[in-house]
Amino acid sequence: MFTRIYYYFKDHRPVLFVVFFTSLALLAFFASRIRFEEDISKVLPNDKKIEKLNEVFQNSKFADKLVITASLKDTAAIKPETLTAFAESFAGEINTSLNRYISKIYYKADDDIALSLFNTINNNLPVYLDEKDYATIDSLIAPQTTRQTLEQDFKTLVSPAGLALKNMISRDPVGICDCLG
Repeated sequence: MFTRIYYYFKDHRPVLFVVFFTSLALLAFFASRIRFEEDISKVLPNDKKIEKLNEVFQNSKFADKLVITASLKDTAAIKPETLTAFAESFAGEINTSLNRYISKIYYKADDDIALSLFNTINNNLPVYLDEKDYATIDSLIAPQTTRQTLEQDFKTLVSPAGLALKNMISRDPVGICDCLG
């Protein structure tokens, strides 16, 4: 089939150029009709449950922020120093080359912002849940799972990260918000 097309266009050069430029014009026409939308809520379907979520997004300070997550593919070899160094280097490069487009860069965890986001999710948790999430919650509050989660929470609290995470752990000790994300 492709060789027939090739030989046809080889013998009919003017047709090749007409088809090429017509295709190019069509692509340019449709590309010019693309409009970018910055409102994330336009992607979500219209639903009573989703309306609440849209209201949270539209009234949130987080709606005008871009979040970039850096992680390593090999989770066994995670060294926090490597990711921290990369984040500092990346933020420095962005700050020097794109500073006229960016008003503020947060490349270190801001406890107040993280806690505010956590509270928003926690306060509006039913909006984010569906039927399978309730099954997950049932498994999270099983005695054995609760015991394991609380042991992990204790290890986190006695680590250096415990200073930053103590409010989150005290508000969600079994990790419901963590498992639903």
